[in-house]
Amino acid sequence: MKRRRDGFTLIELIAAMAVLGVAMATVTLALHVLYRVDTRVRDSLAWQANLDRFTVAFRRDAHEAEEAQLPPAKGPAKNPDELLLRMPQSTSISYVLGSRSIDRMVRQGDKLLSRESFRLPAASAQWNVTTNSGVTKVTLRLLPLGPATDGLHQRREESVSAVTRLFRVQAGKKVG
Repeated sequence: MKRRRDGFTLIELIAAMAVLGVAMATVTLALHVLYRVDTRVRDSLAWQANLDRFTVAFRRDAHEAEEAQLPPAKGPAKNPDELLLRMPQSTSISYVLGSRSIDRMVRQGDKLLSRESFRLPAASAQWNVTTNSGVTKVTLRLLPLGPATDGLHQRREESVSAVTRLFRVQAGKKVG
């Protein structure tokens, strides 16, 4: 006569624990990958929102500017890191390229009225000012550094352009 068993053997318990361990490792890896993707998407969205904020401010400033100029480059760099926009009423706005940001400073004479900073991704930035038939065009080019893709998004060159003196003040109204 056979005896009835009420429990599990040690081998059965070890096999069940191994299966559960593999399942937990798989879930942990999936959660880690999801976290990394979420971080990259958030960074990408934040960068795009920052670029949009910069574009609005830059174009508004350039359109109202009477003159745009690139002061001579400082140090060993060949490209200037500052753009100076001369505004009406002795106001000037300078955009200074930093290692990971662009700083916008509004001055009236020597007095600093406001300062704003726009975060950049790892990119090489370059100002360009061209004048053709009395029209001055100001362009900022952002060239990505590092690999062409980050595994999620294709990195591409960004360019922001604006024309100075687009708005002229006549009798207190802006006319395009």
